[in-house]
Amino acid sequence: MGGRERRLKKLSATNPDKPHESSIFFVELSLGSTKVCDRLREAGAKIEIHKDHFKEDEDDQVWLREVGVRGWACLMKDERIRYRAVELEALIQGKIPAFVFANGNLSAQTMAEAFAKALPKMKRYVGKYQTPFIAKVYQDGGLTMWLDSVDLPIALENLLRSAQTRQEKHGKGNP
Repeated sequence: MGGRERRLKKLSATNPDKPHESSIFFVELSLGSTKVCDRLREAGAKIEIHKDHFKEDEDDQVWLREVGVRGWACLMKDERIRYRAVELEALIQGKIPAFVFANGNLSAQTMAEAFAKALPKMKRYVGKYQTPFIAKVYQDGGLTMWLDSVDLPIALENLLRSAQTRQEKHGKGNP
């Protein structure tokens, strides 16, 4: 990062927001391979799998809302979520801790190993940082905060403002 690192918003005795009490990890459909789920279970993770709760073509905002209601953390490989306002809004409303794989073009086995290596750190993040947040998981099992509980709403606001500007620039009736 160079220079000064930004301080993340951690939970404290004076902070009214609680961490997710559950350490259950929801495995999003794109990661739902048997290899990923089996490896996470071997590593000691309690997991829930997309296909066990939702239709394959369920809208992301629908299952994200339910994941939030159930208090689960979410594992995914779609970094593009940052550019989808409806999904970001569902993450924020559900106060979901989300972990996204930083390079979704790797094999299921490679991602499974990375998530398994990162599991202890992911559990600590869930208990330590105010939700919602999106953290990135790397191939070596490393983990970094990407958008914390302060930056996530700002990212959504900027995304909506940008969409509104484009709409105004191109006229409301034009695509």
